[in-house]
Amino acid sequence: MVVAPGPFKGAVGAADAAAAIAAGLRDRGLEAIEVPVADGGQGTLDALLSARAGRRLTVRAHDPLGREIDADFGILEDDRTAIVELAQASGYERLTPEERDPERTSTFGTGQLIAAALDAGAREILIGVGGSATTDGGLGALRALGARPLDASGETLGGTGADLARLASVDLTRLDPRLARTRLRIVADVDNPLCGPSGAAAVFGPQKGADPAAVARLDGGLQRFGSIMAADHDADVAARAGAGAAGGAAAGLAGLAGAQIEAGAEVVLDAVGLDGLLAGASLCITGEGALDGQTAAGKA
Repeated sequence: MVVAPGPFKGAVGAADAAAAIAAGLRDRGLEAIEVPVADGGQGTLDALLSARAGRRLTVRAHDPLGREIDADFGILEDDRTAIVELAQASGYERLTPEERDPERTSTFGTGQLIAAALDAGAREILIGVGGSATTDGGLGALRALGARPLDASGETLGGTGADLARLASVDLTRLDPRLARTRLRIVADVDNPLCGPSGAAAVFGPQKGADPAAVARLDGGLQRFGSIMAADHDADVAARAGAGAAGGAAAGLAGLAGAQIEAGAEVVLDAVGLDGLLAGASLCITGEGALDGQTAAGKA
């Protein structure tokens, strides 16, 4: 039997869930193979490091509200491929319920992790973008990588969700030049566009603490950012499937840092070799925090 659950958000990680289920099966005399999986959200780092014999590194970074924390990223055995999990620095679970407010939060810490991966020599970076506490379009991450989000007076913005409404342009002249020599792969767990009724703010904003008025402001800001990317940088990414992942961070990194957006579950399941493990198996057991409408839209 193949035991391949994803993380049960807020309760238990994929590896611990797989171990517990497999232990029960073995107690009954059954053979069980543990294959923790993920889809670009939490657990992606663990799943890929387990599958590819990589190593975990810890650096100082900022949480969604700008506080210094320890956050992890991974380097695979080839020493050229890094795994960055957005939730490590910019995740929903980094905040208490009272702190959750996507107009105040930023992905700056995720940009710091990407920079740390570049410092470690990575030439390919997989960025798992699920589980975010943010709706900043990736402005914070881009700012950490050297971009300058500017308002109409030329002042540099911090890169929070609220800053999207004031954004007039993005100066890329100081963007880390190593990005141009590095393959960035966004591993997304949803296929939503950047804005609109099925966009990042409308669908996921309420989960992150946004009330209806904040959702409307954030959606307007994301539309503004999408228009700036298209007009100033020839990057028309707003309607791309997955652009709304991580509060639009997928769109910002795709439009201004050259990242490609991929279906996270496919990337992870290929990496762990699930198809081969299923050959000859009598049963596969899987699961996640909640089986609902989102499960069929690209979840592991």
